[in-house]
Amino acid sequence: MRYEIEKTRLSDHASQAGRITFHHFEGSDPDHAVAGFVEKDHSQLVSDVVTFGREAVATARKGEDLFILRLYPSAADDTASLRSRRRIGLS
Repeated sequence: MRYEIEKTRLSDHASQAGRITFHHFEGSDPDHAVAGFVEKDHSQLVSDVVTFGREAVATARKGEDLFILRLYPSAADDTASLRSRRRIGLS
């Protein structure tokens, strides 16, 4: 399954906090997608992966930075990505 991953930076610095990037990653389930993404991102998982059906949340660290990872099912041809759903208030 393909997942859209929303990576939100947590920081003490006001200019860095809340920075969000979007990524796609394949995995058989949210746990595998998070593990693969964290490895590719050269970061470290610092929390359990909490799943809600096919969605999940986890916390990762890269260097001194902490990130919240939110996963949502996505399709390769998904035109209603998370960014689009957020823009229209569906997520």
